[in-house]
Amino acid sequence: MQEPTISLRMIRPFLQAAREGGVPERMLSFWDRIDPDTRIAATSGSRLLLVALALTRDPDIGLRAALQTGPGDYDLLEYAASSCTTVREALEVMSRYLFLISDKARLDYEIRGSRLYLYLSRRPTAPTRDPTDDFALAFSYLSHRRWIEGDPSHLEVWFPYPKPEASTLHDTIFDPRVKLTFGAPCCALISDAADLELRPRASDPKLNDLLLRFAQSGGPVRPSQPSFVDLVRRATLGELHGGDPSAEHIAELLTVSRRTLVRRLEEAGVSFKDLLSHVRCTRAVHYLLVEQLSTPEIVERLGYSDRAAFSKAFKRWFGVSPIQFVRARTSQDGRLETPLAH
Repeated sequence: MQEPTISLRMIRPFLQAAREGGVPERMLSFWDRIDPDTRIAATSGSRLLLVALALTRDPDIGLRAALQTGPGDYDLLEYAASSCTTVREALEVMSRYLFLISDKARLDYEIRGSRLYLYLSRRPTAPTRDPTDDFALAFSYLSHRRWIEGDPSHLEVWFPYPKPEASTLHDTIFDPRVKLTFGAPCCALISDAADLELRPRASDPKLNDLLLRFAQSGGPVRPSQPSFVDLVRRATLGELHGGDPSAEHIAELLTVSRRTLVRRLEEAGVSFKDLLSHVRCTRAVHYLLVEQLSTPEIVERLGYSDRAAFSKAFKRWFGVSPIQFVRARTSQDGRLETPLAH
């Protein structure tokens, strides 16, 4: 079975939120050079999100990511949906072509009486927050406000986690007339069923017809595997601990020549040297802050010859030693604080 993939368009809002949260630019600029339609494995996206969350220690990062989005960020999918004649048609288009940005995402809706339930995740109530749920809810709400005119007092948002003790961002994003329900059965945006027949602000039948004919003629091809960049990243990651993360060996694993590997990476906007450095940099942060491994364990897992080599590389990335890096992000009670910006 092919591993699910997501578009880099799904990750970029989180990267921007992480950037504003003080995550070092060195960890983020790698992705800025890559085409936003590049596909990465869904597991790779989850690891990136874990590292961003560990660095920022911001439980609102999903909400902040939604604030980074704007009209046109989701390209063909967004334009095809927003140009539909009715909201009902828009939901059907989004459901049909959601694979353009994610193999894993699902969009379901049902009508109960006079209410429309748009389910963004069927995961049951959870004790902790999932940033992807926050993002999906906030982005859907903001899109609803951009697409549809009118009073939002009939809207309700279901959050599948208990109400946070302290969070002003929910109040910042959602209109005070919108009902926010915490500890809900799942992740959903609820409105009046009559909204299905409303006309989106950007409705344009001629444009919609053109986009849908392009789609139906085979325009958007369902991606079958992660991008070459992500394949190289994952192969390199697998070789760090006790393997051989050289360009020659990675090329051999992917059954291409070294020259082809280098050329295809350059076509994507990155070099193998930068990719290897980025993989090690990201994993180093994960091992330090998420798994909280000792320095000798990290040195071994990242494939460095000795502790001095790792410390030198780490200082090049962040300007401080690994110990200083952790101390700068840890308060007296052991919780991680906002990171230094380098």
